[in-house]
Amino acid sequence: MANELAPPHLRGRYNALGSLQWNVANTIGPLIAAVTLGQNLPYVWVGTLLVGCLVASLLMSRLRLTLTPEQDGRGVA
Repeated sequence: MANELAPPHLRGRYNALGSLQWNVANTIGPLIAAVTLGQNLPYVWVGTLLVGCLVASLLMSRLRLTLTPEQDGRGVA
């Protein structure tokens, strides 16, 4: 998806940011789980997951507004 959305001169930066996102998620996710579950706060852990999913869904719904019909697959006949 990053390659489809990126202008040609910024494609490398978009790919690097996409790779960084996975590394950050694999570092922060277990840290949050360890702290909240280690302190016996399962509701905080579930709440953190729900907030994260809500934020991601809001960002993805806003992304559709910025895409061209061809990028979104709506203009392909």
